[in-house]
This record gives sequence, C-alpha cells and structure tokens, in this order.
Amino acid sequence: MMHIAFDQALKNGMITVNFVESVRLPKAEKKEMRVLDREEQSASRFQTKIRKTASDKHQKPIWNIM
Repeated sequence: MMHIAFDQALKNGMITVNFVESVRLPKAEKKEMRVLDREEQSASRFQTKIRKTASDKHQKPIWNIM
C-alpha cells in the first residue's frame, strides 16, 4: 500500500525517490504445529456449535462481543 502511494507521489513529482522500494519485510516467524489435547478439542467443538447456531447478528457468542 505504501509502495503504491509513494510510487504515485514520484510520478506526480512530489518526491524524487521512492524509498519504499528498498524496504524488505521481515520474515514471519513459523510456529511449530501441535496436536490439541482432549480439553482443547472439546472447547473447539463447543465454540463451533455456538457459532453455527448464532447466525443472527444479534446472537453473537459472548467472546465475540467482549
């Protein structure tokens, strides 16, 4: 997004150099995958059921409101 804005400013003569071209994003950290334990699996299933039943915008689960 910044690249596009600075590129347009360069084309419009507002700046002389697009410094954003030389910027490199840092590599994202890779998280190690793990298997959910039984408690986490149960909680995940419960949350999925709640989300499916709460299709109306006024019936969102409480953790989405807070």
